[in-house]
Amino acid sequence: MAKDSNSEDFFRPQIDNPYPEQFDHVTGFRYLSPLVLARMPEGLHDRKNRKTRYVVAQDYTVGFVVDGVEHELTVPRGMLTDLTSVPRLGRAAVGRVGPHLEACIIHDYLFVAWQLLDGREALREDWRFANEVLFAGLLGAKVHWFERSAIWLAMQFPFISWGVFRERDDPLFYHLPAAVCGTCEEPVEERREVPPAA
Repeated sequence: MAKDSNSEDFFRPQIDNPYPEQFDHVTGFRYLSPLVLARMPEGLHDRKNRKTRYVVAQDYTVGFVVDGVEHELTVPRGMLTDLTSVPRLGRAAVGRVGPHLEACIIHDYLFVAWQLLDGREALREDWRFANEVLFAGLLGAKVHWFERSAIWLAMQFPFISWGVFRERDDPLFYHLPAAVCGTCEEPVEERREVPPAA
């Protein structure tokens, strides 16, 4: 049976504001850690009863340049994701998994992060920033121009993309069990006594 959002297994992380006050361009996207996902066999339900099976299993960090200044952004482990959000009819052009996935996970995070910041409202500039980071990520991953164009075009439809961004859904993050997230904590280095030379 799928877990629901009332479970003690869910939490809201404390985050730093990932959105710049103003910006013109995002470039130089690079991956600073691997994207590690867990697939939950029973699935998880969010507050709107949407079901997903995937959770970001470890903090996932990327870097990029905003108007010439280096930035880093970390998606906290525990974020629920539906991978690449592509309607069934569009999956012939853009799959849910591919070289675009890492950038799409960052984009998913930037679409909900404003709701984790006290008193913040949905801002068009934050929505535009999320889309610019996505596009920089697609370029950084050398996603084929056709897929890149299809994703970018989908993000430019305000009645779809902006509507999803501004919809408040109280995002939840999931505490992964240790058995699933065995490497979530820093590994303890094993030390062995070296016998003295004979």
